[in-house]
Formats: sequence, C-alpha cells, structure tokens
Amino acid sequence: SNILELWNHSLETRELSLIIFRVFFEDVYLLDDPIVSSRNNILSSLCPEVVTSEAILLLKYEPNDSLRLFAASNEGWLIRWSNFFKDCLEYLFAKKRENLSDINKNLTNGYSDEEIYKTYSKFITRMLQVFKTCLYWILPIAFREVGLLESLSRCLMLPETKIKTLVIDCLQVLFKRSY
Repeated sequence: SNILELWNHSLETRELSLIIFRVFFEDVYLLDDPIVSSRNNILSSLCPEVVTSEAILLLKYEPNDSLRLFAASNEGWLIRWSNFFKDCLEYLFAKKRENLSDINKNLTNGYSDEEIYKTYSKFITRMLQVFKTCLYWILPIAFREVGLLESLSRCLMLPETKIKTLVIDCLQVLFKRSY
C-alpha cells in the first residue's frame, strides 16, 4: 500500500512508482539477478496477484488469501495504470483539461497546458515501459478487460517516435507470447 500512496500523492511520486514496478518486473522476469533468483518462486507468484484485479483472479484461480495480502486493493494495478494511460492519451489527443478525470485534474493544478502535454507524454512512455515488462506474464483476460490493445493502437497515432517504438515493443510481446 506504500506504492499506492506514492501513486496517489503527486505526479512526481506517481512516476517513481512506475519506475519501481518496471525495475522490479525486470529483475523478477527478465534479468538474472542473484538476489531475486533465490526468491523467484515467491516473487513470480506475487506479481500477478498485485497487478491483476481480484475479479479476474477469481475467474482463473481458487482464492488465496495469503497471496492477496500483498495487493494494495482489489482493483489491481493494471486497471489503475490503464485508466491513467487512457487519461493521458485523451489529453494528448484533445489537449483539454476537461477530458481529465477529477483526480488527474487535481494532480495537474498549477501546470500549464504545455507542461501537462510534456508530463503526460513522459507518463505514456513510463507506462509503456511497465507494460512491456509485464505483458509476458499477465493474464490475457486482464489486458482484454482494460482495453489495452485498443489503447496501444491509439498510441501509434501520436507523433512521438519513442512512444511508437515502445508500442511496437509491447505489441511484439503480445503477439509473440504463448497463450
């Protein structure tokens, strides 16, 4: 729940929470970290529990209260990230504050429209980096539930090359993984 507090505190701490998740997922699933390797069975079991909503997990698995203790909420991080991702996309396409959800309007008070555009472009990049590390193992029903493929496709219409490159990386993970 400390990371959830970081997420809700400010845009700066929200970015930090994304960096924490990306690095953690890379260590657990992609890199050969000796410290993580000694606890890999536990950590690789906890990641889906934390990222996936409880409703989706209950469709696929028997309830496991000891694992659910580590989840910050029943919502799961994927839903939280996807909602913010969609908020960022809406702003980047429309460039209107009215399109932001109430919580994101509060977080961007005092920012100019240009600062919000740059900040949300950066967040799109950060979230794509996180998605890229977790799409290898996340349940397909979970990313279908949040409309991630649709959101990724919309990103291809943005002018930033870095964003497009990360989207292609995410799509490659989605289309090459085994189901």
